Amino acid sequence: MTPGAEDVRQRILHSAVELLREARDAESVSIRAIAERAGVSVGMANYHFGTKDNLIELAVQTYIGSVIRGQDPDAPAGAEAAGAEAAGALPEEPPRQAMKRRLRAAARFVAAHPGISRVSILRDIRQGHPGDNSSDIAEGVYRQLQIARSEAVGADASDESELRVRSLMQVAAVQHLFMRAAVIRETTGLDFYDEEQRDRMMDIIVDTVLGLPPASGEEK
Repeated sequence: MTPGAEDVRQRILHSAVELLREARDAESVSIRAIAERAGVSVGMANYHFGTKDNLIELAVQTYIGSVIRGQDPDAPAGAEAAGAEAAGALPEEPPRQAMKRRLRAAARFVAAHPGISRVSILRDIRQGHPGDNSSDIAEGVYRQLQIARSEAVGADASDESELRVRSLMQVAAVQHLFMRAAVIRETTGLDFYDEEQRDRMMDIIVDTVLGLPPASGEEK
């Protein structure tokens, strides 16, 4: 692929991400709107990506992957924390508290960018593989759990397979609360899009995957 063609391709991908960040779902983003934002013809967009679905899935996976790796300087609020979550980086604070803070920030990013998040999650569910975004996030959670469980219950309290299952539980729980937010709000009264309620849900998830009772008087 020539440098000029690669530049056009990247402009189209970037435009797709911009529009998805502005929208609540991928259905409301048309291939024509993407092409117009990128300054190319619809035919050019189709030439490079074949279909709108292919374009949007590739754009989202590339963008979320860059957020996870902390490589997107233009990432919106919450993305840096989401990336740190996946990288397994814990700040200088109690590991349990750090996990809650990171998970709250990652969930805030998901809630603020539902169009992008929904596409990414659905792709991982339908066409998942060991290197997809959900797997990368779960790997970061696993490393955090190694630290937090070791401090809480001892270095030999959990084997690798148990910690990996716990990390998958955390990722799946957040995805479920987001993807079924309307149903959960109707049946339980818990609103994923209410920041206070969402933070509380994230705290419950962390306590559950750690296998610990809620901490009393824990700093927020």
